[in-house]
Amino acid sequence: MNNHSIRYLNIKNLILLVTLVSILLSGCTDNNKKYLGTWECQENNDTLTLFEDGTFVFDSSEGNGFTNTYKIIDKKIHMNCIFFTEIFEIKGDMLIDEDGYHWTKIN
Repeated sequence: MNNHSIRYLNIKNLILLVTLVSILLSGCTDNNKKYLGTWECQENNDTLTLFEDGTFVFDSSEGNGFTNTYKIIDKKIHMNCIFFTEIFEIKGDMLIDEDGYHWTKIN
């Protein structure tokens, strides 16, 4: 092989690598977008709204509420609360919190 052939293969491999990484990364963010919006707890009518910028708003049916940040890791939503992290498990089109309460998306 001459230098021209080697350079062509390296450029071709680089383009292929960049394309594959772009496809993989875009797929990750699209999957997480389906969890954005407002969720309601079926047991007590609390609501949780997840925003694209990684923040959430929790509103209690009792009138208490707060906002903070969250991350989605391995089909679980890790919400940073004031003194702890609350984890919601993603099960199909429903969220299940650590107390076993079921949350459904309302918008």
